[in-house]
Amino acid sequence: VTGPSDWKMEYELGVDSLKHFNPLPLLMHIMMEVPALRSMGGQLFTVVSELFSNAFEHGVLKLDSSLKSSPSGFAEYYQLRQKRLDELTQGYVKFNMQHTSDSGRSGVFTLTIEDSGKGFDYPERFRRDDSVAKNKFSGRGIPLIYSLCHSLEYQGSGNKVVAEIHWP
Repeated sequence: VTGPSDWKMEYELGVDSLKHFNPLPLLMHIMMEVPALRSMGGQLFTVVSELFSNAFEHGVLKLDSSLKSSPSGFAEYYQLRQKRLDELTQGYVKFNMQHTSDSGRSGVFTLTIEDSGKGFDYPERFRRDDSVAKNKFSGRGIPLIYSLCHSLEYQGSGNKVVAEIHWP
């Protein structure tokens, strides 16, 4: 089975695209062209969708997860999300995907997502044990992503994240 093995792609969404376009199907289609990644489709979708959602909602739209601490907060969160989306005039989310392979026996897929937001204090956020509390409505995504990746690293002010997934 042949397909692309060593490649790199950069893809940036501006305001209009962020308002009206879901990039996940396109990005998944590109990844699924790599035969070795096909069996990891669910894992890759989870990683890409969670990291994109965080970059878009928290970085670009500046939404605070703490709103989702109660069921009524969820409704408020999504009302505020729509309001900020409607009013969005600047911002971006950049994707950088890279895949390298060792003659089809093993490989590394690297996903970097950067947003136009101011970032967050990631060392402090991940030091707190309560961020993975089971009874919380938010804060479960990043621990899940850590479990699916070989490595996950926030960079700069926290508005850039690099996820590395090794196969087999």
